Amino acid sequence: MHSVRPIQRMTLLAILLILAAGGCAPTVHVEGPRPITSSSWSIQSVSKSPAPARFSGLLNAPELEVLTHQALENNSDVRIASARVAQSNALLRAARQATLPEVSLAASANQRFQNKSGSPLDFRNSFAQLDVNLDLDLFGRLTAGKRAALSRTRAAELEGAAVVLAVESDVASAYVQRITLTRRIAILDTNIERAVELDRVVRVRSAEGDATRVDQGLQSIRLLNLRERRSRLLQALDQTRTALAILTGTEAPQFSVTLDNVDTLTIPQLGSPLPSDLLAARPDVRASEALIEAAKGDVAQARAAFLPQIGISMQGLLETATSTPLGKSLNIGSSLLMPIFSRGRLQSALQFASAIQVEVVERYRQKILAALAEVEDARSAGQRATERAKLLDAIVEEARLTARLASVRYIEGEEDLLSVLDAQTSLSDAEDAQVIGWQERLTAQIALYRSMGGYSAKTKEVSK
Repeated sequence: MHSVRPIQRMTLLAILLILAAGGCAPTVHVEGPRPITSSSWSIQSVSKSPAPARFSGLLNAPELEVLTHQALENNSDVRIASARVAQSNALLRAARQATLPEVSLAASANQRFQNKSGSPLDFRNSFAQLDVNLDLDLFGRLTAGKRAALSRTRAAELEGAAVVLAVESDVASAYVQRITLTRRIAILDTNIERAVELDRVVRVRSAEGDATRVDQGLQSIRLLNLRERRSRLLQALDQTRTALAILTGTEAPQFSVTLDNVDTLTIPQLGSPLPSDLLAARPDVRASEALIEAAKGDVAQARAAFLPQIGISMQGLLETATSTPLGKSLNIGSSLLMPIFSRGRLQSALQFASAIQVEVVERYRQKILAALAEVEDARSAGQRATERAKLLDAIVEEARLTARLASVRYIEGEEDLLSVLDAQTSLSDAEDAQVIGWQERLTAQIALYRSMGGYSAKTKEVSK
């Protein structure tokens, strides 16, 4: 009985110390994200049920789909993101292991050479012992660390999804730019053919005395300008090939790309989820949410560090020696570790974790505002590009008619060369602007696809 009372007194003292330490732990205000108040977009009403789709499929571009697959397999940014997920998983496994009992096995043996009879190695002094130590984690310090690690793993996975979306969008943008440059070069080739024919007519008329040397020089200058512009477009076209090579993780000298038939491509018209539903579609926004949860876990872990750490140790679960049989003894004990002189250091760690949590919440808010603005910009760009496309179609039709009439009247001697040059320049510029407008419409849809997290609420396909 006398041996029990000291144990009871020690237990009571430990409980009192725990309660006192719990009251001394500082309170922390954890920031929370502000809700979204926008209920609709400023451009037009949209559907509420988003459905996933690959942009290459929406564009009806098989070659783009092949390039996208290569990029997602070999792109360095995608592989780096995958490595970060693996790093986070390793940290999560370590955090989970910290909550499990610590098992240690100790063994030792002394050996001695025998010159006389008997075994050449005589292990007369040997020892083996199995111990188990367990942190009870009554105040959730280890659990909070595990939750933080789990949230960071989830954030790394979502950030990887955001990288995949960015790479997919970049590949689509570079591919569309290459198609656009190819079409612009084809239009220039047609205009160069027209300019060569007009140059021939001017030279004939100059030989007959119906045109001046100035007329011949003006037409030659225009023809050279067209060829100079073509050279610049060819350089830009080469740069799109190397850009796609980098995106697909291929060495540029070995990379080649085949373009889809432009006539089979479609311009998708993407609807958008409501602003409140956008957050569930954007992987980068969801990653920020996961980082908020991780920061909360860090704060909880830092606060729990002020509280006692209570553990149970069991020694001699498996103990043997040369002179004793197996498992003759078992020692069970408990430990109580309380921070006393390290309170200032713990206070600094808690303040740091709290400040990080506030920063993460503000970054989340910043990410939300940027996401909403990106969707607004992409929707506006798509609508304005569609409006301009109709105007450019009308301009091209009028420019073609004007250029044809001016050429006929010049041959008949009813118009001067300047009128023909102006008409053909207007036609060339209008056709080039029409192709650029087509690119702008597609680029706007790519931007909308990316800003919506790769989701479209309502997809309609419109021929080019």
